[in-house]
Amino acid sequence: AQFGLQYVGVPNTDYIADTVPPGFVLQGFIPNAPVTFGVPLRRSNGVLFLEPSFLSLFLGLAVLISLWVGMNWIWSTILLAGMVPTLAGNGIVVLLPGILILLLTAQRRNTLNLLPGIGLAILGAAATPLGSLYLGRTREAGSEQSSASFRFIQPYGTLLPASLDTPFQTLFGHGAGRADEYYSRAGLGGLTQPLLPKVLYEYGVIGVIAIAGAIVTLLALGLSSRMWMIGLVVAYVFVNASLLLTVGVLFTFFWVQLIPSVTTNQVAAGMKRWRPWRRSVSMLT
Repeated sequence: AQFGLQYVGVPNTDYIADTVPPGFVLQGFIPNAPVTFGVPLRRSNGVLFLEPSFLSLFLGLAVLISLWVGMNWIWSTILLAGMVPTLAGNGIVVLLPGILILLLTAQRRNTLNLLPGIGLAILGAAATPLGSLYLGRTREAGSEQSSASFRFIQPYGTLLPASLDTPFQTLFGHGAGRADEYYSRAGLGGLTQPLLPKVLYEYGVIGVIAIAGAIVTLLALGLSSRMWMIGLVVAYVFVNASLLLTVGVLFTFFWVQLIPSVTTNQVAAGMKRWRPWRRSVSMLT
C-alpha cells in the first residue's frame, strides 16, 4: 500500500521524522530511499522500520515462521508481497536457505503455501519498475558505486589486505576502532564494516578466533535445533553492515539463540490452544 499509493500522487513521506523531534530519531538511516537515482518512487519501509532493508529482513523471517507453524497461505502471500517494494535482498538471504532446510523436514508440505505469494510477487514486480530494478541489482556488484559493492566487495578488498601490513598487526591487529580511521584516510567513508574484515583489521588473527569465533559458535549452537534459521547467521556474518548495529545484533541473537526450541508436536499443541482464544475474541468483537 505504501508503494502503490505513490502512483496516485501520495508521496512516501517519513512521518516519524516530520513529527518527532530530531533528538529522538535515530540518525544515519534512509527510511524512504528512492528506488534508483533520479526516480521519484521511494522504497517502502512499512512506515516504522529504520530502512527498507530492515523491513525485508523481518518479513523474510516472518515468512519462514508462517511456513514452520503451518499458517494459512494467505499470511505468507501478504508477507511476500510486502517484501517486493522494499527492493532489498536481506529478507531473501534469510528466506532461501530456510526454505531449503524446510524441504528436508516434516514441514516440507507447508512450503506449497509459498506458490500464491511467489506468483503475486512476480506479478507485482512485472507491473511496476521493481522487476527490472531487482534484475539490475543482481548485476550491480561489478559497479564500484553500487550498494552491493560497498557491502560485499570493497570492504573485503580493502580491509583484508590492509590487515596483513606487518606480522605483528596480522596477529594482533591495528587497534579497536581503527577501521574507521583507515576508511577516512583512504576516502572510503561509504563502505560498510562486515564482521570478518573488521575484526581481522582491528584485532588480528587472535581477534578473529576470540571474537568472530565466539559469535559464530554461539549462533551455531542455537542453530542445532533451529536449522531453518540458518539464513539469519548468513545475513549477520556476511550481509550485516555493522558488527554492533543494535537491531541486527538483537534480531539475530534473539531468534537464533534465545527463543525456546520447539518441536512439531509442540507447535501443533500451541495452535490448538490458540484457536479457542481466537474464537472468543471473534465473538466479543
